[in-house]
Amino acid sequence: MASMQNIGNTEILGTKYLKFWTYFSLPVGGIMGLLAGFGMEIQDMFSVLILLYQDTCSIINFFVAYGLHYRKLWAWKWNWIIVVMTPINIAMFTPLPLFPSKNDSEAYLIAIFLGRAASAIILFWLEYVYWKKRRILFA
Repeated sequence: MASMQNIGNTEILGTKYLKFWTYFSLPVGGIMGLLAGFGMEIQDMFSVLILLYQDTCSIINFFVAYGLHYRKLWAWKWNWIIVVMTPINIAMFTPLPLFPSKNDSEAYLIAIFLGRAASAIILFWLEYVYWKKRRILFA
C-alpha cells in the first residue's frame, strides 16, 4: 500500500476522473452551453448578460480541456474557475419542476433551494479534494 509521503509518485493517483473530465465533461459542457444560447430569447439586458456568461463558460471549458490534455499548469489553475462555476450553473440553469399545488409552493421552493445548495457544496468539496491532490500532474 502506498503511503501519503510517496505522493510524488504519480502512479498512485487515479486519473480516470481526470480523463472523464478532460475528454467528456468539459467538451460536452462547452457544446451544451453554446447550444443553450441558440434557444434563448433576447428580451432585455439581463438576457444578454446570461447569454454572455454561458458563452464565456463554454469557451473556458474548451480551453481548459485543451490544457488539461497536455497537462499544463495554467489549465489546472483555470480549472478552478470551472470547479467553482459548475455547481453554480447547475443551481442557476436547471429548470424548476412543476409545483404540486399553489398551497405548498413556498415550502417546495425552499426545499429545492436547500437541496441544490447542499448538492453544490458536496460537489464542490469532492472536486476540491480531487484537484488539490492532482496538482503534481501538471507542469
